[in-house]
Amino acid sequence: MKTIHRLMTLCAVLCLMLLPAAVLAEIAFGPDLSGVFCYPEGSDETTALYVYRYCYPQMAGDSDLAALINTTYAYTAEDALGFEVPMLASEMQPGDPQKLVSISYEITCLNDDHLSLKIIKRVTIGGDETNASTVTSGHVFALSGSGTGRIVNLPVLLGLLDAEETDEWLLTRQTDKATRYARDMVWERLTGSGKYQVYDDLTREEFDASFYPEEDFYLTQEGDICFFLQAGMVAPEEEGEIGIVISAEELLDEM
Repeated sequence: MKTIHRLMTLCAVLCLMLLPAAVLAEIAFGPDLSGVFCYPEGSDETTALYVYRYCYPQMAGDSDLAALINTTYAYTAEDALGFEVPMLASEMQPGDPQKLVSISYEITCLNDDHLSLKIIKRVTIGGDETNASTVTSGHVFALSGSGTGRIVNLPVLLGLLDAEETDEWLLTRQTDKATRYARDMVWERLTGSGKYQVYDDLTREEFDASFYPEEDFYLTQEGDICFFLQAGMVAPEEEGEIGIVISAEELLDEM
């Protein structure tokens, strides 16, 4: 069965390779979607108790692809400013050191099939950059196929699921499968390579509970999968974020 599945996956990949490679011609970046929220009302970035800065990419042009990607980030910003940001800001009390939340991004991969971004949330208290905390998210947009213009998860990226799949049994089965094998490979490289100074008492159960490979990844410049572990999750904070690169071919071969 593994052999049959691999052949089916390879056939799907080959079919995608035969599609016209016109996507890159559509990809052009326009001015970023950016803004600043300050609390309390009427304050500015120098006097505010809470400052929220955000910066997301925007595509130029009026293509359907550009509209889908731009709408994703417009909604993300609108949702944050409408709910989470005011709620967190209102918890600040007079005399508290200023909290600065900054959202930025890096483009990690752009090819015919995917646009991958690393979204970085950095929180600084009282201007002390030495103790700032950082949380990473990965966004991989499909530029071809049924999921074009949408962020895809790991099983869709690997071809285990179609982006339009609605069968709950199949969704659960294939997602669990991708998660299980990805966790196994990342755990092996994390603990067996000698490259990472993980906590001495880190257990596999703790690792599994804190790492969600279905979403915790972005693509490298070469198109490989970089699974990331947040700073402080499996190793001391000073080790920073840990990224473990595994190609899609390696992962599929294990399945």
